[in-house]
Amino acid sequence: MRPRALCLALLASALWPAAARADGIGGLLEYSFSKGNTEIRDASERTTTTDSTLFSQRYRLNLDKRIFPTVTVSAGGTFERIDVRTEENGEGTDLVSTRILPFVDLVLNTQLITLGGGYQLNEATVKINGVSSPTLVREQSYARFGYRPDGFPTLNLQAGRNEFYDKDKIRQDLVNDYLNISSQYSPTNKMQLSYLGALSKGTDKLKDFETKSFTNGGTATYSDSYWKNLVTFSGMYNINNLNSEFTAGGQGEVSVPLFPFQGLSALNDTPSLVVLAPNPLLIDGNLTAGSGIDIGFVSLPGDTRPRNLGLDFVVPTQVNTLYVWVDKKLPPQVSDAYSWEVYTSDDNREWVLRQTVSPAPFAPFDNRFEVRFQNVNSRFVKVVTRPLANLPPPTVEFPDPGVFRTIPVTELQAFNTKPVADVAGKSSQTSQAITLDARVRLLSVPSLYYQVTYFAAKSTLAPYRYTLSNALLANHQFNRVFSGAASVSRLDTEDQRGHEVTYIYNASLMAVPLPTLTHNLSYSGRTVEFEGRRGTFNSIYLTNSAKLYQGVDASLSGGLDFSSRESGEKTQGTTWAASLNLTPHRTLNVNLSYSGNTSEATGGGKPDTTSSSSGGTVSASFTPFSTLYLYGDWSRSSQADQPTFTRTNYGANWAPFPDGTLHFNINYLETLQSSDESRSRSLTSGVRWNINPRASIDVAYTRFLADSNFQEQQSDFITSNLRITF
Repeated sequence: MRPRALCLALLASALWPAAARADGIGGLLEYSFSKGNTEIRDASERTTTTDSTLFSQRYRLNLDKRIFPTVTVSAGGTFERIDVRTEENGEGTDLVSTRILPFVDLVLNTQLITLGGGYQLNEATVKINGVSSPTLVREQSYARFGYRPDGFPTLNLQAGRNEFYDKDKIRQDLVNDYLNISSQYSPTNKMQLSYLGALSKGTDKLKDFETKSFTNGGTATYSDSYWKNLVTFSGMYNINNLNSEFTAGGQGEVSVPLFPFQGLSALNDTPSLVVLAPNPLLIDGNLTAGSGIDIGFVSLPGDTRPRNLGLDFVVPTQVNTLYVWVDKKLPPQVSDAYSWEVYTSDDNREWVLRQTVSPAPFAPFDNRFEVRFQNVNSRFVKVVTRPLANLPPPTVEFPDPGVFRTIPVTELQAFNTKPVADVAGKSSQTSQAITLDARVRLLSVPSLYYQVTYFAAKSTLAPYRYTLSNALLANHQFNRVFSGAASVSRLDTEDQRGHEVTYIYNASLMAVPLPTLTHNLSYSGRTVEFEGRRGTFNSIYLTNSAKLYQGVDASLSGGLDFSSRESGEKTQGTTWAASLNLTPHRTLNVNLSYSGNTSEATGGGKPDTTSSSSGGTVSASFTPFSTLYLYGDWSRSSQADQPTFTRTNYGANWAPFPDGTLHFNINYLETLQSSDESRSRSLTSGVRWNINPRASIDVAYTRFLADSNFQEQQSDFITSNLRITF
């Protein structure tokens, strides 16, 4: 019997006769209906009219049954169907999408061991105008074992098979078998030991391609303090070995996954000159949890800086494909709005733009972009994109454009896509890394520390490299008003490029003459010496903040930065910002802000360049009643040799009758932009009836109007949703 048939049989036998005596049974019935009309008139007076109707139904049933005190079985399933009818200028398209997701899971759990296994199925079918596309199937069967003896090493085993194919097996037929082993042990409370082993075998039956890999990795960490915490020490040693074998007999391409040393990210206006910070959440394997980087819509004066997403491979590695995962499905009008710039770097400081990809395809079933570009061979690789500048218009699937205000990036994966025949053969790679850190307190008053940090790594694919840092750190409270901090360090780096010496120095002085008044003067500098060449980078900033009166807060800051490179190029820039926050009453809040910057670059055999930009924002919010919220903002920004840009937003939200079972909500938002002389207005009114704690009905109507130099648009949508849980 096939695993799927067996699963369905087990599911039926578990749910039908045992439902009355189940420890826990629950489910969901959900019906949604929406109908919309959109009319777009372009500059040539050509009109496009689109009518759309959507009806979706979803059924979910879950069962949890405790067979014995330590044995639990969970089973259930979900059925989804979406029917969409779209007509554009009289020509109609019918789309029917269905998805079936049954599962069963059996677990034995005691204080000493865990033993379990299960099966999951995901079957999706799409039919357009009566013609079915291949049914996509994902089958997952798995088993797990855990052993947790007190005071001894733990043991965890996971084994399973994942199958990905279309039902006729003419477009895709992939099988992946795996076995993972992990163990952790703490011989003392100051030392931790861990081991991870992974064996996998992947087969592409259509391309006649097979890959095998075996990974062994171990990590040891130690930390302690001595002489009443005068000295602290920590260290970590890691070793990994990867053996791979590729067997190819067919044609086509295959994407070979790459395993970066660490993920990197930054929000920065100058992607060509930025140091990305470590971001382990970008490569943690979790495709649904956010990594702290959001590429959704940002309204002014929000953070519109470019999003830098990077990877460090330790050694130069050939890459030509990146997957950028997000937390939700994106329709084409949203995914196609993004442009992706691919950069490479040897030192994570100076980046070279290699290619711009626009748009990047968005996977039909997975929540990810596929950024494909020409081969690059580099240690550091990154993609840079910008958040949405405008909210997309409503659609049948997403009648509320606000769903795209946040689009967290969840994962960044790298691949080297190449012809099947080019990957055949065996390979082996071993890498080792050690990190040591020691800190000594030299003085208590003022606080003075000496810190030394050493990092070294070696791989069979790259020469030995190391980083050694020696630093002095001091801080002191001079009196009630003044305090200061300073540090100076030397950083020696040795890698395949050669030996580099970096001197880093920082100092800050803070004054707090009054509890409501703060001044902070800071200086930072860096000197880099490499192969007889020198570059310097310096900046000084002054920040002031004051609480002038109750409900009146102000800040003023400004600074200079200047640098010189070994090429003879010199740059100098200024930055300033001011803000005022007024809260004359608990119901009213007003914000005023203004900022600007200038920069100048000379020498280095390049033409002299200057640039400047400035911008300001005025915003206010008013909540006269707990059920009424009013908001508005006006912003202005300008750049040298560019037209001045203004943007205005204002809106209101009224939610009367917040208590009880019947809720109303009315929301209005209007936006005006000078760049394209556009104006958009959105009005949404809705009602929600909580029939009982387990059942509710929602009905909403949305009208969206937009006009600009390029086109006019009017959209009307009505949506309803019935949700019943048990």
